[in-house]
Amino acid sequence: MRTSIMTKSSLFFTLFSYATTIFARPWQGGLRYRLMSPPTRSGQTAQLTAPLENFLAAANNSSTEVLSTNWAGAAIRQPPSNKNFNAVSGRFIVPTPSVPVNSTGVHAASIWVGMDGYTNDARLLHAGVDLFAQMLLNGSTLTSYMAWYQWIPGPSEYIPSTLFSLSAGDVITIDIASTGPTASGICLTNESTAQRVNKTLQAPSNSSTLIGQNVEWIIENFMLGGTKSQLADFGIAKFDNCEADTGHGVVGLNASDVVILVDKEGKMVSNTAIVDEYMVHISYVRAGNSAKLSPAIPAKTRA
Repeated sequence: MRTSIMTKSSLFFTLFSYATTIFARPWQGGLRYRLMSPPTRSGQTAQLTAPLENFLAAANNSSTEVLSTNWAGAAIRQPPSNKNFNAVSGRFIVPTPSVPVNSTGVHAASIWVGMDGYTNDARLLHAGVDLFAQMLLNGSTLTSYMAWYQWIPGPSEYIPSTLFSLSAGDVITIDIASTGPTASGICLTNESTAQRVNKTLQAPSNSSTLIGQNVEWIIENFMLGGTKSQLADFGIAKFDNCEADTGHGVVGLNASDVVILVDKEGKMVSNTAIVDEYMVHISYVRAGNSAKLSPAIPAKTRA
């Protein structure tokens, strides 16, 4: 059953009622630390393969499919007329990452909910979970998960697993609410463990204040140590309860663009299906299966 988006006031009641200190360096032990040396991670705004206007022209300016070299999922490019987005929420199941066939080393992907950053590259406020997988010499796969938040162009901050533990299959809800261009609150809830982390954030610079023009539900091939990570096979990432609020009503996915992840050669790496007004599924595309969704995922539909 779909649950309603947190209103801006109820989110900030939660932020102050359940205030939790978030430390910036969760690197003392733990599975992920053993996977690799602590890297600097960073998300990016949407990196499209062509100007957005080119995709819109092909679709007569309606909701359309766009190609990106770092994002996959759903993005709303603008709010209703004369409105701005001031809150966004979404829920997802933490996928189990794996190392693609014939690959080695650490592979990663990030699943998140965000505001702005789709039609502009100066600002993006988002929060989510990074997934990591590494193939061991005995053929088994080591996996780990870390929650984080970031207001681009500021740095990412990881949330210590002592405050917010994660496992594959956990159900995570992310709420983001803006009190104005320079201040916002985030709330991450693990419904499977009843853990909750809240943070109040300030814009990292005068040029990165929120404008409330975009909201997103995304799987990202993000940056580690200044270079793009090797993308993990994330299987199927499932978002539901995808809603954005303007203060004058709630918007679902009916107006969203479908973002398809492609590699540097333009080959499809993921496929995206809008299942209904509040649900989007993102499917990793394995070699030799580039044009098909998993049979478990319906073709793109509109409610």
